Amino acid sequence: LLKEEPGIMYEHHATRDVFYFQTFIPLEESYIDVPNVLQNPELPHGCEITSLTAILNYYGADVSKTTMADDYLKKVPFTMRNGKRIGADPHRAFPGNPRDLSDGWYVFAEPIKEAAEKFISTNDLALSAENISGSSREELLDYIEKGIPIVTWVTLDLSKPRTRGGWYIEGFNDFYPSLINSHAVVLMGWKDGKVRAMNPHHGSVTYDEKTFFDNYEAMGSQAVIIQE
Repeated sequence: LLKEEPGIMYEHHATRDVFYFQTFIPLEESYIDVPNVLQNPELPHGCEITSLTAILNYYGADVSKTTMADDYLKKVPFTMRNGKRIGADPHRAFPGNPRDLSDGWYVFAEPIKEAAEKFISTNDLALSAENISGSSREELLDYIEKGIPIVTWVTLDLSKPRTRGGWYIEGFNDFYPSLINSHAVVLMGWKDGKVRAMNPHHGSVTYDEKTFFDNYEAMGSQAVIIQE
């Protein structure tokens, strides 16, 4: 590209070369004191609603995990139709009941956000719920630094997600292969390559950061926050 100015002519060559510079911003230790709320024995399949309850308790809401499960979580019972087992899409509602050891399953981010919104609205609380699924590791840790705990979907032991069996989705003819190791925890801290979480099975636990976020991504990068 030739350009001329009075008394000057110069040639500009466009280039497609892209140069990347990696920068490192050290994270400071962060910790949010979310209370331990354990799902058992009342909610053997209620890790997600229990995690949400722990966060609501952290913000001062006086509510139990069973109240959240019974009154605020959308649930759809299983039915049999033409020899097929019909159940809910976990992205829309809880299939079965989290109180039921043999016939309760799991639920994903959107119904948990909706349960939070229903509770917040019913009780006129100055809180808001948001489905932040798709957030990166850096974005989640930024929430933690800001003092915002996160319901985060992983597997029971941070191993690869596994499926076995399943059901047909209500309203569709699609077979849904069910996960057998889905789990949800409250991400609430970070320090020196480790993350801290409130695990509804064990209480406060520590995980290797890379292993945790790799597993979070394998589970679809699903997350929900409550904030003031």
